[in-house]
Amino acid sequence: MSKSILKIMLSVLAFLGAIQMVRGFLALFTPLVLDYTEQMLVAGTWQLEKTGIAAMYAPPNTPYGMPGIQYPPLFPVLAALLHYISGMSLEGAVRFCSFGGYIAAAIVAGFIVKDWLPKQAHRYNYLTIFLPFCFWPVIIYMQTARVDPLALFLSLSGAWLYLRNGYVKTTGLLFALAAFTKQTYLAAPIALLLSLLLAKKWKKAGIFTAAYILPLGIAYFATNILSDGIFFNIFDPSRAARFIFNLAPGMVFFFLLDHLPILILASAGVAFLWKKGQTFLPLYALFSALSCVTIIKDGAVDYYFTELVYLASIMTCIFLQSKNKDLNPLPATRSKLKRSLPTILIGIQCLIGAGMVIGYSQLNAANNFTEAYQEGATVIKDTPDSLVLADGALIANGYYDRAGDYLIYSIMLSSGKADSKLFVKDLEEKRWKQILTVTPGLYRWVEPIANALADNYEVKILRGRDGQGLYWIYTPKK
Repeated sequence: MSKSILKIMLSVLAFLGAIQMVRGFLALFTPLVLDYTEQMLVAGTWQLEKTGIAAMYAPPNTPYGMPGIQYPPLFPVLAALLHYISGMSLEGAVRFCSFGGYIAAAIVAGFIVKDWLPKQAHRYNYLTIFLPFCFWPVIIYMQTARVDPLALFLSLSGAWLYLRNGYVKTTGLLFALAAFTKQTYLAAPIALLLSLLLAKKWKKAGIFTAAYILPLGIAYFATNILSDGIFFNIFDPSRAARFIFNLAPGMVFFFLLDHLPILILASAGVAFLWKKGQTFLPLYALFSALSCVTIIKDGAVDYYFTELVYLASIMTCIFLQSKNKDLNPLPATRSKLKRSLPTILIGIQCLIGAGMVIGYSQLNAANNFTEAYQEGATVIKDTPDSLVLADGALIANGYYDRAGDYLIYSIMLSSGKADSKLFVKDLEEKRWKQILTVTPGLYRWVEPIANALADNYEVKILRGRDGQGLYWIYTPKK
């Protein structure tokens, strides 16, 4: 009976993941650009197409010298190619590149699990593909553009090739491409290098290191040359010098709370593989978990858990399917309660997953702001002399050239890397007839700017249907 219940629960969980996947796909077609990262990727891809790679990193028409995109160029290049070949909108191109990464990474995760299972257990392999779509970091963000899914796909592809054939050269190249997509994707290469060193495979470790560092170094330096030396600014520590210690614990807590049953099974999977002598995947999961500490950086949100989500899915499925006869990895000598534990945990996760399906809809979340978004776009169109620090409103009007990374700019102000004097002067002289921003909590303006804004401008908030603020519109006080 326990075997049948577990199989049913696994099917239910996979079905819930499939529902979320379909919902995310349908939400790709919303015309609203609400997400900060998506806004920057759309604007950066436009700059790359129209004015070149240097302008992608330092847009010439942004106010106060606000920087541009903060990632290596692989994702914008692919998005620009898709835009050119398909004829779809820029917004559609970046979204499909991102969503395709989520799907492709899930398929590769399925291949990794498949190679660890006897043929009789392969019919349950579908769970690996759909399980990541039962996690909040994927559910909430999969319909918006992110570079992370592409980097994850490349990283998991490298891991799969190594596990399948031991190819360290190809694996090194794929890991390098992942870091050329998002510079913080380092967990996999660190894990593989350490695994090779622990196994005393010195030659392979050297070959892998060269296969990883050489192409990545060449790509980085070539990009820096092509961008007139601007690209390396994305590695400036001052751009990551502000932290959200007040918010990060909450994000970690809710991630653990909502996915604890799966994370428990994933931890058992890590232990299972380690006992089997497989060190790379457990180390990869470990370093991926450790990399989540970067969530304390200002601007980070819980999509930083995405890599860990996919690895947890892999570990969970390997653990559950490690004994193909009854899908229960716990030996018969264990107590009935302990043998039933996987079924209980999967059942709890099914209840949580059902709550996610009922309680959250990507389309509803976007449609909530339709009127406020349209009003903000109209206000900007009717008042050209506006300071717009919300790129979605700029993109809605086709002002791609004015879109800059206002969050990084505010962090640079906080660290002293950028000068606030001109901005303060303009606020005091009420130069801007209108200033449009997103929530002020995102900017955390330095005191001179915050005071000048409060003293000289009054604010009106454009809200969604649920009362949540979308845009803050400041106009000069009379």
